[in-house]
Amino acid sequence: MGSSSAASPADLKLLAPDDRSPSHAGDKRKLPPAAHFKFPSLQEQTPTPSFRPPPLFLDVHAVEEADSPLLPRTPANVRSVRTTKLHEMVSAADVDGAAATLAEGHSIDVQEEHGFTPLHRAAALPHAAPRLALVALLLRHRADVHRRDGEGYSCLHWAAACGHDDALAALLDEGAELAARSAEGETPLHRAARLGRAACARALLARGGAALVGARNARGETALDVAGKVGGRINRTVRGLIRKALLEAAPAARTVVLHHSDCSLHLTGDHHQEHPLRIEAILAHITHTATQRESTREHSSPGGGAHHSTRGSPSSSGTSRTPATLDLPSYEVTVLSDFPLAPVDALLRVHEAKYVGMVQAAALKLQQGPPHSPVPFTPMVQQARGAATAALKDPKTCDTRLSAGSYAAARRAAGAVICAIDQVLAGEARNALCIVRPPGHHAGSNGLIPGSVSCGFCVFNSVMIGASHALHSERARRVAVVDFDVHHGDGSEDIVRKLAPDLPPSALFFASIHLYDPGDATYGAFYPSSGGADSMVENIINVPIAPLWRRAGAPKAAGRLLSSAATGASPRCTSCWGCGRAEWRNAFSQRILPALRAFSPDLLLLSSGFDGACNDIGNSMLDAKEKYHQGLDLGAADFEWATEQLVSISMICCPGKVVSVLEGGYGAYEYSKTSATGYEVSREQLAENVGQHLVALTGAHGSK
Repeated sequence: MGSSSAASPADLKLLAPDDRSPSHAGDKRKLPPAAHFKFPSLQEQTPTPSFRPPPLFLDVHAVEEADSPLLPRTPANVRSVRTTKLHEMVSAADVDGAAATLAEGHSIDVQEEHGFTPLHRAAALPHAAPRLALVALLLRHRADVHRRDGEGYSCLHWAAACGHDDALAALLDEGAELAARSAEGETPLHRAARLGRAACARALLARGGAALVGARNARGETALDVAGKVGGRINRTVRGLIRKALLEAAPAARTVVLHHSDCSLHLTGDHHQEHPLRIEAILAHITHTATQRESTREHSSPGGGAHHSTRGSPSSSGTSRTPATLDLPSYEVTVLSDFPLAPVDALLRVHEAKYVGMVQAAALKLQQGPPHSPVPFTPMVQQARGAATAALKDPKTCDTRLSAGSYAAARRAAGAVICAIDQVLAGEARNALCIVRPPGHHAGSNGLIPGSVSCGFCVFNSVMIGASHALHSERARRVAVVDFDVHHGDGSEDIVRKLAPDLPPSALFFASIHLYDPGDATYGAFYPSSGGADSMVENIINVPIAPLWRRAGAPKAAGRLLSSAATGASPRCTSCWGCGRAEWRNAFSQRILPALRAFSPDLLLLSSGFDGACNDIGNSMLDAKEKYHQGLDLGAADFEWATEQLVSISMICCPGKVVSVLEGGYGAYEYSKTSATGYEVSREQLAENVGQHLVALTGAHGSK
């Protein structure tokens, strides 16, 4: 961009399309004389078919504000052939000449071929003294502050775009419209934000523009979205400066992050991957409060008792190393941890009363007894449903646990989703991320899905409780749920099927993209081994992805203790949608996004699972020879990309009303020479993946 000093008229060279190469004496193209054309009256704003001004470009050597990404073509420097004497006096910054011209009775609101009036030109003059004098002069003669140019921009738009807060103040004093829209739907605040005019943005906000922070242009973008964005490029420095001003003035435009200490009351055992430390690692990363502390290691020893804590903060169960700092300023988010438990009525809209009562009674019984380890949950649910003793899951292999605080934790998790939905639908937040546990998308209407081998770490289905709440409150008539956990959201699908008969056909949409493998002699079935087909009648879209252990040419049973998944473009498989991150993105683009856009929801809920990450415990498979294999290889960039795509669709439909709820994502095994088991659990990657998901929700960096 060149120097950062203030620009002079000589710094700006207008170029027609054919004049972009260095010029030489006598070779510039000249416009024909005005007499060659038959112009309409000067009051007409549209050029005649016989003459259309060439597109104008700027050779910019300097800009008025050093932090501006671009100085646009302005009314003050544009070349015109239909100017009047008053236009010329204003462009020459001749205050006395303009006053004399007005004294002669010259029409004050005449527009040249670009639609610019003399007031447009005055508001865009580069030098403050003549600019203020001419704006004041024209306003005294009742110049129309609402008149628009050929692209729908008012004088206020141009004052904001040029960074002239003095002219902007004078125009506002005369009643210029803060909410004025251009042909592309942009307000003056959009223009100030896009072009990095921080002083003008603050001036507009001080005059009541804070209410316009959420206003969207024709592309569904707010001033936050377009900050520093010109010609498809984003100036990150400008973007940060403008977003800080906007978000500090309008906190309701921030992303709200909800969490609660009650979620740590759900205890699963020191060595369990779905552990309270998942939440601690994520919160430490995204709230910028993490401090380096001694790593805790997960040790497995015969007879080792589980640690119990009423606040769910065991002293061991994995590493707590701080991941790389998240590039997300604190003003981008509002952290909320004060919200009520989900009402029992909200639970009963999606879950059977008998199931809810069983969970409550079991937790109460555990509270009344002495402190002890969490108990197996899946056989408890099976027994409550009348299963024979021989058919109950072996407690020794049960992966889903229940503790004295599990009922409160699960209700609080659902309460976070309800609170987030209420805030987003009421316009009190841009969107929301609920960092809660236990996860919920495997919990069906009666908990355990018939035929399933596990409750999948889930108690209550928070996302579906939220979807039902939104529909029941009539604040949203069409709700979409997109699940990108590596496991099929079988519980959510079950609830959708149960709710469908009592809802309008277009009320609820569910889509899940997940690994799918029914298993064979070499590899067992990948949990829950469902979600292989759609149900179009019920608006259910399932996108099964083949695991990496099924990729073409992969040697059978050729795993290792902790195998590393492939990176980059993964080899194609003959089943499902192929293997790996490249196929995952392809399937996401071709199946999830078009279906979501066609449904056009009023509210988008995300079951956000991060267990598809490379080397995450959640997508591993133990083969017949007890060797581990990795099923998917997603990275932080993939989660950020998917979130950006979903948010982009929501901008068109909702607009932008998105609530994301944490589901899976557990961390990665790492070798350890000091632990009895030879490994430890690192949650650093999980925290980074959730962090990039949050960055995409805020829009802080802009779309890639």
